[in-house]
Amino acid sequence: MSIMCCVYIPEGIVLAADSRLTRTKTGNIKEIPATETTPKTLLVPKTTYTSSDNTQKVMLIKKSNVGISFCGNAIIDGATVADFIRRFEIERVSPKDTTEQIAHALADYYKGSDTHFFVCGYDNDIPYVFDVYRKNVKRSNIADVTQRKPTAKDAADDGQEDLSETGVPENIKKKPEETAENTPSEPVVIYGATWAGQMTAITKVVNNAPYLNADWGAMPLKEAIDFAEFLIDTTIKYERFCDDIQTCGGDIDILVITKDEAFWKQHKIYNPKK
Repeated sequence: MSIMCCVYIPEGIVLAADSRLTRTKTGNIKEIPATETTPKTLLVPKTTYTSSDNTQKVMLIKKSNVGISFCGNAIIDGATVADFIRRFEIERVSPKDTTEQIAHALADYYKGSDTHFFVCGYDNDIPYVFDVYRKNVKRSNIADVTQRKPTAKDAADDGQEDLSETGVPENIKKKPEETAENTPSEPVVIYGATWAGQMTAITKVVNNAPYLNADWGAMPLKEAIDFAEFLIDTTIKYERFCDDIQTCGGDIDILVITKDEAFWKQHKIYNPKK
Protein backbone atom coordinates (compact mmCIF):
# COMPACT_ATOMS: atom_id res chain seq x y z
CA MET A 1 0.00 0.00 0.00
CA SER A 2 1.10 3.58 -0.69
CA ILE A 3 -0.24 7.06 -0.08
CA MET A 4 -0.70 9.66 -2.80
CA CYS A 5 -2.60 12.94 -2.86
CA CYS A 6 -3.60 15.73 -5.21
CA VAL A 7 -4.36 19.29 -4.13
CA TYR A 8 -6.02 21.49 -6.75
CA ILE A 9 -6.43 25.22 -6.18
CA PRO A 10 -6.78 28.21 -8.58
CA GLU A 11 -3.01 28.71 -8.95
CA GLY A 12 -2.13 25.12 -9.74
CA ILE A 13 -2.23 21.38 -9.09
CA VAL A 14 0.07 19.58 -6.67
CA LEU A 15 0.76 15.83 -6.81
CA ALA A 16 2.61 14.14 -3.95
CA ALA A 17 3.39 10.57 -2.88
CA ASP A 18 5.67 8.53 -0.67
CA SER A 19 8.46 6.26 -1.95
CA ARG A 20 8.09 2.94 -0.13
CA LEU A 21 7.80 -0.39 -1.93
CA THR A 22 6.61 -3.37 0.12
CA ARG A 23 6.53 -6.96 -1.03
CA THR A 24 4.86 -10.09 0.27
CA LYS A 25 6.71 -13.40 0.20
CA THR A 26 4.77 -16.65 0.42
CA GLY A 27 6.44 -19.53 2.24
CA ASN A 28 5.96 -23.25 1.87
CA ILE A 29 2.39 -24.41 2.35
CA LYS A 30 1.95 -26.53 5.46
CA GLU A 31 -0.79 -29.07 5.86
CA ILE A 32 -2.44 -29.42 9.23
CA PRO A 33 -4.01 -32.88 9.47
CA ALA A 34 -7.66 -33.26 10.30
CA THR A 35 -8.79 -34.30 13.75
CA GLU A 36 -12.04 -35.61 15.10
CA THR A 37 -13.32 -32.06 15.58
CA THR A 38 -11.56 -30.04 12.88
CA PRO A 39 -11.13 -30.58 9.14
CA LYS A 40 -7.79 -30.62 7.37
CA THR A 41 -6.45 -27.13 6.79
CA LEU A 42 -3.67 -25.59 4.74
CA LEU A 43 -1.43 -22.97 6.33
CA VAL A 44 0.04 -20.44 3.88
CA PRO A 45 2.71 -18.38 5.68
CA LYS A 46 3.23 -14.88 4.27
CA THR A 47 5.84 -12.27 5.12
CA THR A 48 5.46 -8.61 4.14
CA TYR A 49 8.61 -6.52 4.14
CA THR A 50 10.03 -3.26 2.82
CA SER A 51 11.78 -3.84 -0.48
CA SER A 52 12.81 -0.24 -1.23
CA ASP A 53 12.30 3.36 -0.12
CA ASN A 54 13.13 4.75 -3.55
CA THR A 55 10.10 3.89 -5.70
CA GLN A 56 9.00 6.66 -8.08
CA LYS A 57 5.24 7.11 -7.61
CA VAL A 58 4.88 10.56 -9.19
CA MET A 59 5.78 11.01 -12.86
CA LEU A 60 5.62 13.74 -15.49
CA ILE A 61 4.50 13.27 -19.10
CA LYS A 62 6.87 15.83 -20.60
CA LYS A 63 5.15 15.92 -23.99
CA SER A 64 2.10 17.60 -22.49
CA ASN A 65 3.07 18.61 -18.92
CA VAL A 66 0.62 16.09 -17.48
CA GLY A 67 1.35 14.57 -14.08
CA ILE A 68 0.61 10.96 -13.14
CA SER A 69 0.80 9.41 -9.68
CA PHE A 70 -0.10 5.91 -8.52
CA CYS A 71 -0.66 3.66 -5.55
CA GLY A 72 -1.27 -0.07 -5.36
CA ASN A 73 0.60 -2.66 -7.40
CA ALA A 74 4.04 -1.23 -8.23
CA ILE A 75 5.00 -3.86 -10.82
CA ILE A 76 3.11 -4.03 -14.12
CA ASP A 77 4.00 -6.67 -16.71
CA GLY A 78 7.35 -7.22 -15.04
CA ALA A 79 8.29 -3.54 -15.08
CA THR A 80 8.10 -0.77 -12.50
CA VAL A 81 5.23 1.68 -12.89
CA ALA A 82 7.73 4.43 -13.74
CA ASP A 83 9.02 2.36 -16.66
CA PHE A 84 5.45 1.38 -17.59
CA ILE A 85 4.48 5.08 -17.79
CA ARG A 86 7.60 5.76 -19.90
CA ARG A 87 6.49 3.12 -22.41
CA PHE A 88 2.95 4.47 -22.28
CA GLU A 89 4.20 7.97 -23.15
CA ILE A 90 6.28 6.69 -26.06
CA GLU A 91 3.57 4.47 -27.52
CA ARG A 92 0.31 6.28 -26.78
CA VAL A 93 0.88 9.99 -26.06
CA SER A 94 1.35 12.81 -28.55
CA PRO A 95 2.05 16.49 -27.76
CA LYS A 96 -1.46 17.43 -28.95
CA ASP A 97 -3.26 15.07 -26.57
CA THR A 98 -5.41 16.64 -23.87
CA THR A 99 -5.30 15.59 -20.23
CA GLU A 100 -8.62 13.78 -20.65
CA GLN A 101 -7.36 11.91 -23.71
CA ILE A 102 -4.26 10.83 -21.79
CA ALA A 103 -6.37 9.67 -18.83
CA HIS A 104 -8.60 7.53 -21.06
CA ALA A 105 -5.59 6.24 -23.01
CA LEU A 106 -3.96 5.15 -19.73
CA ALA A 107 -7.13 3.37 -18.63
CA ASP A 108 -7.12 1.48 -21.93
CA TYR A 109 -3.35 0.82 -21.91
CA TYR A 110 -3.30 -0.59 -18.39
CA LYS A 111 -4.59 -4.17 -18.45
CA GLY A 112 -4.51 -4.85 -14.70
CA SER A 113 -6.84 -3.87 -11.87
CA ASP A 114 -4.65 -3.32 -8.81
CA THR A 115 -3.00 0.03 -9.60
CA HIS A 116 -4.77 3.32 -8.93
CA PHE A 117 -3.77 6.46 -10.88
CA PHE A 118 -4.27 10.22 -10.65
CA VAL A 119 -3.83 12.06 -13.99
CA CYS A 120 -3.65 15.86 -13.82
CA GLY A 121 -2.88 18.79 -16.11
CA TYR A 122 -4.09 21.95 -17.84
CA ASP A 123 -5.71 22.39 -21.24
CA ASN A 124 -6.31 25.97 -22.40
CA ASP A 125 -5.76 27.17 -18.82
CA ILE A 126 -8.51 24.85 -17.50
CA PRO A 127 -7.42 22.39 -14.77
CA TYR A 128 -8.21 18.69 -15.14
CA VAL A 129 -7.87 16.16 -12.30
CA PHE A 130 -8.77 12.58 -13.21
CA ASP A 131 -9.04 9.48 -11.04
CA VAL A 132 -8.26 6.33 -13.06
CA TYR A 133 -9.06 3.03 -11.38
CA ARG A 134 -10.16 -0.33 -12.83
CA LYS A 135 -10.97 1.13 -16.26
CA ASN A 136 -13.06 3.89 -14.69
CA VAL A 137 -12.08 7.48 -15.48
CA LYS A 138 -13.66 10.13 -13.27
CA ARG A 139 -12.90 13.84 -13.24
CA SER A 140 -12.49 14.90 -9.62
CA ASN A 141 -12.34 18.69 -9.89
CA ILE A 142 -15.79 19.41 -11.33
CA ALA A 143 -19.20 19.36 -9.72
CA ASP A 144 -21.29 16.40 -10.85
CA VAL A 145 -24.48 18.22 -9.89
CA THR A 146 -26.09 21.23 -11.55
CA GLN A 147 -25.81 24.59 -9.79
CA ARG A 148 -27.42 28.02 -9.94
CA LYS A 149 -24.23 29.97 -9.33
CA PRO A 150 -20.44 29.43 -9.25
CA THR A 151 -19.40 26.72 -6.84
CA ALA A 152 -18.62 27.78 -3.28
CA LYS A 153 -15.53 26.62 -1.45
CA ASP A 154 -17.43 23.84 0.30
CA ALA A 155 -18.44 21.86 -2.80
CA ALA A 156 -16.40 18.97 -4.16
CA ASP A 157 -16.54 15.42 -5.41
CA ASP A 158 -15.61 12.69 -2.97
CA GLY A 159 -15.16 10.04 -5.67
CA GLN A 160 -16.59 7.31 -3.44
CA GLU A 161 -19.34 5.95 -5.70
CA ASP A 162 -17.24 4.46 -8.47
CA LEU A 163 -13.67 4.44 -7.21
CA SER A 164 -12.53 2.74 -4.01
CA GLU A 165 -9.84 3.96 -1.64
CA THR A 166 -10.19 7.64 -2.53
CA GLY A 167 -10.98 10.43 -0.09
CA VAL A 168 -11.54 14.16 0.30
CA PRO A 169 -12.08 16.38 3.34
CA GLU A 170 -15.62 16.22 4.75
CA ASN A 171 -16.07 19.97 4.56
CA ILE A 172 -15.74 20.07 0.78
CA LYS A 173 -18.27 17.37 -0.01
CA LYS A 174 -21.32 18.50 -1.98
CA LYS A 175 -24.52 19.24 -0.11
CA PRO A 176 -28.00 18.62 -1.59
CA GLU A 177 -29.24 22.15 -0.97
CA GLU A 178 -26.59 23.51 -3.34
CA THR A 179 -28.08 21.75 -6.38
CA ALA A 180 -30.47 23.12 -8.96
CA GLU A 181 -32.32 21.87 -12.01
CA ASN A 182 -30.51 24.08 -14.52
CA THR A 183 -27.73 22.31 -16.41
CA PRO A 184 -24.78 24.63 -17.15
CA SER A 185 -23.24 24.56 -20.61
CA GLU A 186 -19.79 23.98 -19.11
CA PRO A 187 -18.80 21.89 -16.06
CA VAL A 188 -18.25 23.88 -12.89
CA VAL A 189 -14.60 23.65 -11.78
CA ILE A 190 -14.15 23.13 -8.04
CA TYR A 191 -11.10 23.22 -5.77
CA GLY A 192 -10.00 20.92 -2.98
CA ALA A 193 -7.92 17.83 -2.30
CA THR A 194 -8.17 14.10 -2.87
CA TRP A 195 -6.03 11.18 -1.80
CA ALA A 196 -5.87 7.41 -2.25
CA GLY A 197 -4.11 4.39 -0.83
CA GLN A 198 -3.42 4.12 2.89
CA MET A 199 -6.03 6.66 4.00
CA THR A 200 -6.41 5.86 7.72
CA ALA A 201 -4.23 8.64 9.10
CA ILE A 202 -5.52 11.36 6.78
CA THR A 203 -9.13 10.40 7.44
CA LYS A 204 -8.56 10.64 11.19
CA VAL A 205 -6.76 13.96 10.99
CA VAL A 206 -8.79 15.72 8.29
CA ASN A 207 -12.26 14.18 8.31
CA ASN A 208 -12.91 13.75 12.02
CA ALA A 209 -14.71 16.61 13.74
CA PRO A 210 -13.91 19.44 13.96
CA TYR A 211 -13.58 19.29 10.18
CA LEU A 212 -10.87 21.06 8.22
CA ASN A 213 -12.23 24.42 7.06
CA ALA A 214 -9.81 25.19 4.25
CA ASP A 215 -10.60 28.04 1.87
CA TRP A 216 -9.52 26.20 -1.26
CA GLY A 217 -10.49 28.99 -3.62
CA ALA A 218 -8.16 31.44 -1.87
CA MET A 219 -5.33 29.04 -0.99
CA PRO A 220 -1.93 30.17 -2.37
CA LEU A 221 0.15 27.68 -4.33
CA LYS A 222 2.84 27.57 -1.61
CA GLU A 223 0.26 26.50 0.97
CA ALA A 224 -1.14 23.86 -1.39
CA ILE A 225 2.37 22.43 -1.72
CA ASP A 226 2.80 22.43 2.06
CA PHE A 227 -0.61 20.80 2.54
CA ALA A 228 0.17 18.02 0.05
CA GLU A 229 3.45 17.30 1.85
CA PHE A 230 1.61 17.41 5.20
CA LEU A 231 -0.86 14.73 4.07
CA ILE A 232 1.88 12.33 2.96
CA ASP A 233 4.13 13.06 5.94
CA THR A 234 1.25 12.59 8.38
CA THR A 235 0.57 9.12 6.99
CA ILE A 236 4.23 8.12 7.19
CA LYS A 237 4.56 9.33 10.78
CA TYR A 238 1.24 7.79 11.83
CA GLU A 239 2.37 4.38 10.60
CA ARG A 240 5.66 4.76 12.45
CA PHE A 241 3.87 4.44 15.79
CA CYS A 242 1.38 1.73 14.75
CA ASP A 243 1.97 -1.86 15.77
CA ASP A 244 1.61 -2.95 12.17
CA ILE A 245 3.52 -3.12 8.90
CA GLN A 246 4.76 0.32 7.83
CA THR A 247 3.72 0.41 4.19
CA CYS A 248 4.39 4.12 3.60
CA GLY A 249 7.78 5.81 3.92
CA GLY A 250 10.85 7.15 2.21
CA ASP A 251 11.19 10.54 0.54
CA ILE A 252 8.15 12.56 -0.50
CA ASP A 253 8.09 13.53 -4.18
CA ILE A 254 6.09 16.66 -5.08
CA LEU A 255 5.18 17.69 -8.63
CA VAL A 256 3.64 21.12 -9.25
CA ILE A 257 1.63 21.86 -12.40
CA THR A 258 0.50 25.39 -13.26
CA LYS A 259 -1.06 26.99 -16.33
CA ASP A 260 2.45 27.88 -17.58
CA GLU A 261 4.75 25.04 -16.51
CA ALA A 262 5.30 21.81 -14.62
CA PHE A 263 8.20 21.47 -12.19
CA TRP A 264 9.49 19.33 -9.35
CA LYS A 265 9.28 20.97 -5.93
CA GLN A 266 10.81 17.83 -4.43
CA HIS A 267 12.25 14.82 -6.23
CA LYS A 268 14.46 12.21 -4.63
CA ILE A 269 16.67 12.00 -7.73
CA TYR A 270 16.37 15.29 -9.66
CA ASN A 271 15.92 17.62 -6.72
CA PRO A 272 16.94 15.85 -3.51
CA LYS A 273 16.55 17.54 -0.13
CA LYS A 274 19.76 19.02 1.18
